[in-house]
Amino acid sequence: KSFYDSNPTEKQIHHVQQIWRTKLNSCERLIREKTKRTFQDTTTIVNMNLLSVDNFIPVMFAIIEARLATIEQRTQVIMEFINTSSH
Repeated sequence: KSFYDSNPTEKQIHHVQQIWRTKLNSCERLIREKTKRTFQDTTTIVNMNLLSVDNFIPVMFAIIEARLATIEQRTQVIMEFINTSSH
């Protein structure tokens, strides 16, 4: 199910897009720098942003968290590929 299928408000859409963008940027930075420290620091920032989101129904929150987890998993796969191919 899509986040947008749960009829979010414009404010919720804007906030969630910022959260996802922050996560994507941090993952891209991690890939460029090949360091886990950056990733852990930005995960905390993203989680703090999620806490500030108000009026999300549980379905929306689950979708948001699932997307963040997918972004993180894809980043780890890319990092493993980079580490494997550089040896």
